[in-house]
Parts: sequence; structure tokens; C-alpha cells
Amino acid sequence: MTEPQSRLVVLHVLGELRPSGMERMLVSAQQEFSGLGIDGIVLGQGIDHPYGGALRDAGYKTLTSRNSMASRYLAMRRAVVEDGATVIHIHTEGQYLPTAIAARLALRGNGGVVRTIHNVFSASGRWLISRRLQARIADLLMLEVIVPSVDVEQNENSLRRKTRVIFNWVDERFFALRNERNAQLARSDGPPTALIVGNCSPVKNHELAIGAARRAGHQLIHVGDESHATEAEKALLSEMAQDGTLTGRGVRSPDDSLLRADYFAMPSRNEGMPVALAEALVVGLPVLISNAPGLRWASHLDGVTALEIDEASWDLSLSDWSLLARNPNQVKIDFSPARGAAAYAEIYKSGKPRRRRQPRGAQA
Repeated sequence: MTEPQSRLVVLHVLGELRPSGMERMLVSAQQEFSGLGIDGIVLGQGIDHPYGGALRDAGYKTLTSRNSMASRYLAMRRAVVEDGATVIHIHTEGQYLPTAIAARLALRGNGGVVRTIHNVFSASGRWLISRRLQARIADLLMLEVIVPSVDVEQNENSLRRKTRVIFNWVDERFFALRNERNAQLARSDGPPTALIVGNCSPVKNHELAIGAARRAGHQLIHVGDESHATEAEKALLSEMAQDGTLTGRGVRSPDDSLLRADYFAMPSRNEGMPVALAEALVVGLPVLISNAPGLRWASHLDGVTALEIDEASWDLSLSDWSLLARNPNQVKIDFSPARGAAAYAEIYKSGKPRRRRQPRGAQA
């Protein structure tokens, strides 16, 4: 009889489970991780978890905890004892050092801890001192500290942290969408359509791109949660909705919008390595980005135009559509989930943690 195959179990520690970067990446790479012998558990902290169902449907077990260290530790320990987790992957920024210590205590020497820093944190004052001190101690407890772009790497190197770059990835379906978009007939003779994908917040700065598109006479598709939109963004969206130039809106899959749009805009003041940007690049849209931390890594790519964060720069860029109306060449970065999962799997397995065997009766 064939010996049951051993599996590695990884617990991902996240905040509230929402359809943002890492949650979507976990869903898109679940089959890749499974094929590499890795099972996943997701711990969501807080009370609102609208993306929990999607993670469960993809094959992840989900746990929740309150936003307290005691509750977080108990949830981690439960995943270790009951589910056999031997790697704990910390994705959250807040309380990094206490979370790292809690993770080590939960594992009790039988596994490893990994950290991914998902954003460019422009810390200053007491926060900067706290980040530096926590990193100095907690990083010693990690198998690896990972960053998703060279922008984040440069920011963390300023704190003398040793990091490894693993670019984010996108779902395989976006590669198929690129072929579908390339096979479409010529674009419409009507006004160009801008696409913004992302949940609203002041740091996303959507109103800069929306205002420029409106002044240029372009149409707009806006995909994302608007609950944290600024008053300026709300006013612009209302105006475009009233005059019929807002042709798509709300929380939904961006797939159809990526086929309909003529260009993608991301005017953020600060990012890490946006999955939505990678999706637009893979599908083949011309892209406008801000010359901002977390986006500069993409400024040299074909089809990407980096603009200063002011109305004049965006208005000038959109004033001559012929300069943007082109499809970029093949993206030179491998954004596939297979690449991302393989890179993370190498790290998960590097600590040689105790492994969990499949339950009796499982197929060999």
C-alpha cells in the first residue's frame, strides 16, 4: 500500500477578509499551492469578512479572531493543534513584533514564520522608530521577509532590513482575456473609456484621474467599493453618472471592464504592488500611473506612462489620445500564479518544519 502523501499546512494571518490583493492572490493560486503539496488556512482579524466565502469556495479553511493579541494567539494555536499548521505567514503590518512572538509561541518550535510587507510604508516620527525596532527583533524570527516590488524593497532597505522580492501575480483567466482583447475588432470611434479598479480611499486619489478623464471628454468605468471615497470623488462620480459618461460602477469582477476600456488609470499616492495594475498589464491595456512609491517599478514597462501627481500632468497626457491608443508589447514580468506559488513554496519548505500527514483513507 502506498504511504499517504505528507502535506505542508500554511496559516495566513490577514486583517479583515476583503477582495484586495493578497486575498485574491490566494484564491487564484490555490490549485498551484495544492499541487505543490501545500494546504492553506486563512485567519481573518476583525468583524467584517465579505471575501471569506470566496476563500472557502477556493478550498481554504477560514478562521476569525478579534483584534486583540490574545484572540490572535488562540486562533493561531488552534490552527497548529487542530489543523497541523507548521508555517505561519504574517501579512499584517500592525503589531508586527507581538504577532511574530505569538506565532513562534503557537508553533512551539515545530515550524517557521514568514512575513510579507505589502505596501510602501512612509513612516516618520514615533511610527518610524517603532517600525525600525520591531523589524530589528521580529525579522530574526522569520524564515524570510518578502516584499512584492523593488519599491517596497528600497523602502525597507532604508531600515536595513534584508528582504526578498516576489512579485504579486494574477489569476490565469487574465492571460486568456489578453488573447480575447487582441482578437477584438478595432476599438469604437466614440470617446475613449478610462478604467479605474480599486476600493476608494484618500491614498488611492481616484479623483485626479476621474477629473482628468471628465475634462478630456472621456467615459469612465469605476470598479470598486466607494464607501471610503472622498467628497471630491463622490461629486465627480455623481456628475458623470448624471451625464451618462459613467458607463460602469460598483464592486464586481473587472473582467468585462478590462475588455471594454481603452486605458487603465491608477493615480495613487502610495502603493505596494497592485494586483489590479498587474491585471491591466497582462490584459494589454495602456496604463497611466502616478509617479509614486509602489508604482515606479512599472514605469519602464511597455505601454506604461508615469505622471506627476497634479492635474496639469494628467490633463496634458489625456489631451492627445493618439499617444496612448496603443497596446503594449508582451509584459516582461511573469505574473503567473504558478511562478508566485513556486517562489513562496520554496520559502515555506526551507525551514523543514514538522509535516502533517493526510487523514487515513485519503487517496495516495
